[in-house]
Amino acid sequence: MKNALIVYMQKNSRTLAEVKRVLKNNKVSFTTINRINLRRMFTKKYDLVITVGGDGTFLRTSHFLFCKTPILGINADPSRKEGFFTRADKGNFEILFSKKLKIRKLSRLEVKINKKIIPDYPLNEIFVGHYKPYQMSFLDINNHSYRCSGVLVSTPAGSYSWSKSAGASPLPLFSDKFQYIVLDPYEGNIYKPKHPYKVLKKNEVVTIIPYMPGCIAVMDSLSREYHLKKGDMITVRRSDHPLMFVDGFE
Repeated sequence: MKNALIVYMQKNSRTLAEVKRVLKNNKVSFTTINRINLRRMFTKKYDLVITVGGDGTFLRTSHFLFCKTPILGINADPSRKEGFFTRADKGNFEILFSKKLKIRKLSRLEVKINKKIIPDYPLNEIFVGHYKPYQMSFLDINNHSYRCSGVLVSTPAGSYSWSKSAGASPLPLFSDKFQYIVLDPYEGNIYKPKHPYKVLKKNEVVTIIPYMPGCIAVMDSLSREYHLKKGDMITVRRSDHPLMFVDGFE
């Protein structure tokens, strides 16, 4: 390893200082950047991307990483940050760094709005629904009509997050499947929704069409809000650009 990029949340954290120290001791050149200053500037010149913060910093960084450079998440505060993606910390980084890294592929999603690919590849999920959470959404999802609070299409990683809280079952983390769950589907005497939750195979597609204005599409709860018109078609499939995830060491 010759060159690393460090994406951090807090400039003066002790964890960031420890990461820099270890890299210097191992004669690895590095560049640091605050996550709020990220741009679509990743190239193959980096051998490793290291995030220092929490899962939010890791997720945000993943939206700017499209090459095969692996990404390692360092949890800056394990007592307060969940650490689903950020599995290392300042106490074990030096040990981990001295080992052969185990790199695995995390699935992401590809999203199109009216056949135009959105330049965000969700690592967790895409939400489609009314921009006011208390307003009912009228959606067509794979040719089934729903009155609901929106829909989540999630990756295996995302199945442990919002989708799980909404009632979906977690998938194996490195599965090639994905899933969707309709949020709070309305059911009455006449209106009886079908298939509000489904696990999809890797080559399947989810299509979502809003029946009303005011809906948005958001990736990983951190992308820009894509405002949708009535009749727009959102197509979601498994992306051909997985994230190269450092999952410990061998």
